[in-house]
Amino acid sequence: MSQLPEFRRHLVRPTKLTKRLANRVGVVGGVVRFANACWFCVYGLSMIASVCLFTLKDSLMFEIEQKYYVEDCDQLVQRLAAEDAVFVSEKANSDTYYNHPCRDFVQTGEALRIRREDDVPLVTYKGTKRPGDVKAREELEWRLDPGDKDGSHMQRLLDVLGFREVATVNKQRQTYRIGATENALTVTIDAVDSLERDGNAGLFAEIECVLPVATPSDEQIAEARSRVSGMAGRLGLDKPESRSYLRMQLER
Repeated sequence: MSQLPEFRRHLVRPTKLTKRLANRVGVVGGVVRFANACWFCVYGLSMIASVCLFTLKDSLMFEIEQKYYVEDCDQLVQRLAAEDAVFVSEKANSDTYYNHPCRDFVQTGEALRIRREDDVPLVTYKGTKRPGDVKAREELEWRLDPGDKDGSHMQRLLDVLGFREVATVNKQRQTYRIGATENALTVTIDAVDSLERDGNAGLFAEIECVLPVATPSDEQIAEARSRVSGMAGRLGLDKPESRSYLRMQLER
């Protein structure tokens, strides 16, 4: 009976050896847990792609686009009319962006968002940017409805997989199309709530050319960039902005 307290002291006071072993096990355990988390993310995203394969087949594309500051919106609309631009729609966009748990999209230049466009949810992934003045990168996009009418299921899935919500960008967007459908340029005029200037929402225009392939040739990219830059000149857009709306909002 007299040895029992001494025995307990040995139990609650680990030796240096047991401390070192515990530390090593803790480090190894942390690495294993991190690796499992990364694997779980990859597995989860592969499941998402499998479930949405029927829409992804038609959503693989390569976008070439450039953003510009707009000083005179009325003048821009007049110049769009002179280019025979067709008004397509005006919608409210609410874009919620996420960051990957195992790599930083800020560093890689990628983007993942859930867009609610007049309450219709879409998922968009944008890959890393090709070198050049005009943005060029792969884009995947598909609608979530009718199974996920408000995007809450996808949002919950991203949360479970460890994706972190970064911020939400709200804007009002007018969309115009110039040219034939198979070779069209899309021009959008955006009023971004969080980028206001002089008490008004920040006004920007984006010119986009979409190539319906995931890996276009260098010649195709160069030709599309030339078309975007040429149209910007004809529309009087001479103040390009390379940052995304998300980056601009976070840097304010």
